[in-house]
Parts: sequence; structure tokens; C-alpha cells
Amino acid sequence: MSEYLSKEEIKQWRSSLEKITLEEFAARLGKKVEEKKETNDLIDIVLHGQPVVSNEPEWNAKAERLSTIADRAYEKEKELLPDEIFDLFKTRYEDITTPFNITEAHFKQHNGIIAEIMVEHDGEKKLAVASGNGRLDAISNALKKQFRLEYRLETYQEHALEQSSSSRAIAYVGIRDAQEKRFWGAGVDQDIIKASYNALLTAINNMLAGVE
Repeated sequence: MSEYLSKEEIKQWRSSLEKITLEEFAARLGKKVEEKKETNDLIDIVLHGQPVVSNEPEWNAKAERLSTIADRAYEKEKELLPDEIFDLFKTRYEDITTPFNITEAHFKQHNGIIAEIMVEHDGEKKLAVASGNGRLDAISNALKKQFRLEYRLETYQEHALEQSSSSRAIAYVGIRDAQEKRFWGAGVDQDIIKASYNALLTAINNMLAGVE
């Protein structure tokens, strides 16, 4: 028998209504807690710069659903390699272009910003137009208006990936649907506006696919 808590025993602790620490629960069973392992949850790393510790009560009590990255690390019981994290990130959160994709975007300034976008959806192209208090807000309103999408644009961040005149930028967008579930997207491009609306599209496409 192992001297450390098993996965099943940790699950028992998580589901328990008794307010005790994992270490106290282990001691009750005459066992130990394995050394802490960082799991590299996407949202904590990308937006907050803090990895998640997998056997801390705060990690287990997170209200939001854990990303695939954290889940995969827990399954493997080890810290994921940078290449593994990057591949999971790109597959799940970067530039997802189905069922919606924007092929053109033009803007006018009149009582705010007016966006005119050409959107591919189910093999058809449709023009969507709306105004907003910024380019991304205008595009978001155009998509909602044309396709009757229901969500709230909640989080937006951006930063450069390289330091040069032709550097690429990455944008992160978080939205919430009518049931208050959060969905994420990221976009990468030399044009920060394109990176931003690609991030929004990915979040929307993830929402429609039920990928949190």
C-alpha cells in the first residue's frame, strides 16, 4: 500500500463537506501528501501569470471549469513540457474558424465606430454591420445582430509576442453565454485588430461547441 494519498482518496477529500485541509485528511488515513506539482492552467498562466498548484485547497475549489491543460497534467501526474502546453493551447484556444470566420473587416468613424464585416458561416458569406464604442465592440455587435448570438464580452487583453517593427501580437478574449458559462479564445497576427477579432471568433466558436 502506498504511503501517499491516491487519486480516489483525494476525490473523497474534495467531495467531503468537512472543512479540513488535504494534509489533515491524509494524516487521518495515516498517509502523506505528495510534493506539490504545478499544472499550468491556461487562464492562470496567460491572464494572471500564476500557475495552479494541484494539491492545494484553492485549486480544488476553483469555481471555473479547469482547462484541458490542467486536466491533462493531473492525469499524467507531472508538469507538462512547454511544447505540450503550447500544442494544447493552440488546438483549443487559438484561431478556431468554424462555424464562424471573418474574411474582411472595414471600419468607419461616426458616433463611435461602425464595423462592416464579411462572415463565412456554414459555407455562405454574409455581410454584418453594427456600431460600437471600439472596433472589437462593433464587430461583436455585428455578429450578435446578424446571427442572433447571445453572449457578453467580458475580458480582453493583448500583448506583443516579439520586439520588432513586424512583431506579431496575441489577443485574449473571454465571453459569457446566457447561462453565465465562460468561454475563451486567442488570436495571433501582426495586425492587432485581426488578432482581436480572431480571438473573439474563437471564443464564440468554442461557446457554440460547448468547449470551455
